[in-house]
Amino acid sequence: MSKSDEEILREEIRALRDIILKLYQWGVAFIASLQAAIFFIRKEVLAGLIQNGRLPQGGQLPAWRYFFGTGVLFIIAIFFTYLSLTSGKRMQFYQKQLIEKRSSGVEEPSQSRRRIKLLRFMVVSLYFLFPILDFVGRFLFR
Repeated sequence: MSKSDEEILREEIRALRDIILKLYQWGVAFIASLQAAIFFIRKEVLAGLIQNGRLPQGGQLPAWRYFFGTGVLFIIAIFFTYLSLTSGKRMQFYQKQLIEKRSSGVEEPSQSRRRIKLLRFMVVSLYFLFPILDFVGRFLFR
């Protein structure tokens, strides 16, 4: 017995929800791990520059070297944002089709556009929180 269009769409939506949730989890974990690695790399680079006499004792890592790490975090945040938004749009596409193909009478919970936009903003903000804090940290923790 073959599946109805509604069953196929529901399975696809369910799978996309799982993918999106894992993408959020892995994105935040990856960016946090990368930021920790960048912290230790900066520490070693600073120690090397001081040891080689290129910076005075107690000196600060040159801005361009520091902000290179911030740029990497920003690029990774853009990457995960793009993946998240693309997956979300694909799920919305299937949800619109489900409304047209629904024969069982089982409805999806309705969500306001405002709530969807707020959730999307929160997730994107979470990705960009790391490079923003990294940037601000340069000026706060001298």
